[in-house]
Amino acid sequence: MYSQLQKPNEHVLRFMPSLHYLDLSYSNLQVMCLYLTLSLLYIVLERDAFIMFPAMELLDLSYNFISKVDWEAFRLYRLKQLIIANNNLTLEVLDLSYNDIKIIPSADLRQLVGLRVLRIGANHFKRIANSELKHPMLHEIDLSYSSKLRVLEQFAFSQIPNLHTVNLSYSKSLTYLSPRAFIKNTMLYSVDFSHCALEVLPDELLSTVSQGFFDHNPLRCGCIIKSITKDISHLRNLKQTTCLSARGILRSITAHATWTLEECRPEPILPFGELMEATIGEQCSIYCASRQPSDSLLWRLPNRTDIPTRNYFTNPTEEINSNDIMYSHHLSTYRQFNFNQKATNVVQPRVWATNEQIWLDVVLAEDEGEYRCTVKREQHFVHQTIHLKVKEPAIAFYVIEVGSHYVTLAWNASLPVHAKDRVHFFIAVRDEYGMNSRTVQLSLYNPWHNYKIMRLKAAENYTFCLCYALVSGMQESIVDKVIYETCLQQRTASNLSFIESINLSTLLITIVIMLLFLSLVFFRVLHTRFHVWQLQRHKSRINQSISGRIFMLSTSNSIDPIVTTYENQLEVNNKQELSLFTYCNTPFRDCIARCAK
Repeated sequence: MYSQLQKPNEHVLRFMPSLHYLDLSYSNLQVMCLYLTLSLLYIVLERDAFIMFPAMELLDLSYNFISKVDWEAFRLYRLKQLIIANNNLTLEVLDLSYNDIKIIPSADLRQLVGLRVLRIGANHFKRIANSELKHPMLHEIDLSYSSKLRVLEQFAFSQIPNLHTVNLSYSKSLTYLSPRAFIKNTMLYSVDFSHCALEVLPDELLSTVSQGFFDHNPLRCGCIIKSITKDISHLRNLKQTTCLSARGILRSITAHATWTLEECRPEPILPFGELMEATIGEQCSIYCASRQPSDSLLWRLPNRTDIPTRNYFTNPTEEINSNDIMYSHHLSTYRQFNFNQKATNVVQPRVWATNEQIWLDVVLAEDEGEYRCTVKREQHFVHQTIHLKVKEPAIAFYVIEVGSHYVTLAWNASLPVHAKDRVHFFIAVRDEYGMNSRTVQLSLYNPWHNYKIMRLKAAENYTFCLCYALVSGMQESIVDKVIYETCLQQRTASNLSFIESINLSTLLITIVIMLLFLSLVFFRVLHTRFHVWQLQRHKSRINQSISGRIFMLSTSNSIDPIVTTYENQLEVNNKQELSLFTYCNTPFRDCIARCAK
């Protein structure tokens, strides 16, 4: 990444069957195909562009000039992450159906601003939350065969102004459809909710759409009679659309004119049943809704405190009465709430309620208990209890390295905190007397689950606690309450002496170095001694040669007959020539001596 690569060599990326990670972002790529042919205008990802990487799990092609993706270009069965953001794509149709998607990737889908058709059915998400899908150009959305989908929250499609067609057929667990799910979709033409589990139909939806498919649903005749009478022309497949009467008799919609008037019972709708589970730190919604928009809904918390219902999405600029939110619930905290990503002055509590749900922004252990939902219709009250079970996270906190002045800590997971502005994450260090000697602030966005605590005392007992704490009020610098912590005790190592600090490998290395040094010294001394011996031997030979010559000269002067041998022939001849020269020049020397006198 961050290179000027425009045309990679065709042999660079070939034959890599074990490749797991390929990041070509910020590369200014102009061409990327099987045979890598240059095109300066645009890049086309052909069908078999990445067929040589069958084991790839992550592919990042962001910040390039990709303008067209051929069909099956990413035919990689192990691919888990595909990043093609900030290219020249004009993607209009995206099909993500029949995968194992548990949460709609709304942040990733928002980058496809030109998307017109989205098929994301046959996946495993359980709800479509408020404003989760935001696409200004989206025209058609297919969520059919979503077997685990149970709820369409209010304003679920409010950020899709051009929505024309919605298909949620064969979502057999879909129990509740909020009356305000399509309240801002003025261009909606067709909806398909056939083969679902709906008991009531929203009046606003039937009056808005031109074609509505609601066949094969367990509809309640007394709850839909008014909507059917007014907007039956908007329904399709009337012969297959039936409802149940108060006596359990199956009736056809086409004969609605002959029905006897029945009352819609004020029974609450519980999309997730009477038992729900949540983990400490995560966001959780407890759903309970009435069957008629005119009904009122009341909530009671496990501490027997009645909580008023208030919709924080209808009018975000409205000031909230302090008496409405400052209810005596000891788990409540407050923070700045941003609606549609715009800063406002509305204070949203940690726990608040609407006519459809109780919202827990951060689940605490104390939130476990029974929540009572009451439907009020005139003077009639119907109660329903929902039990919330709060589980502790499976976080293992352990030590991976210990020194005299440091300890390295690690943990296998973190709390599933979504409201990260509400929670502080830190490590508390306590000495052996239980006093907090240090607090190390960590980040909830950090994917690395380890930290090294430095500047500790040697041979001391310490307690290390991994803590998550709520932020008190509007000021994030004030820590209110620890919602989860896990601790361990560890003693730092003592200061080692020089001998103790030497381990086996160091000792062996030192011995080897010393042996090498001694060997070098030994050979050096041996070489010096041998050289001195050679010099002395050479001197003795020279002395012997000189003494022998002196002896021979002395013997040659005392003995007339010169004994000539092969060895001293040259020397004798030289002596004879010298004697002869001396003898021949005797008169000349005598003459010189007389002249001198």
